[in-house]
Amino acid sequence: MLTVDLERFSPENYFFPIAGNSLALVVDSDLDSLTLTTEIVKFCGCCVLTATTSQNALQLAIAHQPALILLELMLPEVDGITLTMQLR
Repeated sequence: MLTVDLERFSPENYFFPIAGNSLALVVDSDLDSLTLTTEIVKFCGCCVLTATTSQNALQLAIAHQPALILLELMLPEVDGITLTMQLR
């Protein structure tokens, strides 16, 4: 019989803050997807900022320098790929 040590598979062992920054930015125009993704990222131990528009996301990213950005590709005004190029 196979036994599994659940402590070994806890989020703390796989997800960790990058250089002390555990801030994530989640960008999605669909509120249900935004909420679900936000809860998953929080579960992994990060603090989360959220945005529903590319303009708001750009402002938040510049102001707060998150360690992680999860971004919808099909945003209404400016798509996620264009926003990614602007952030770089």
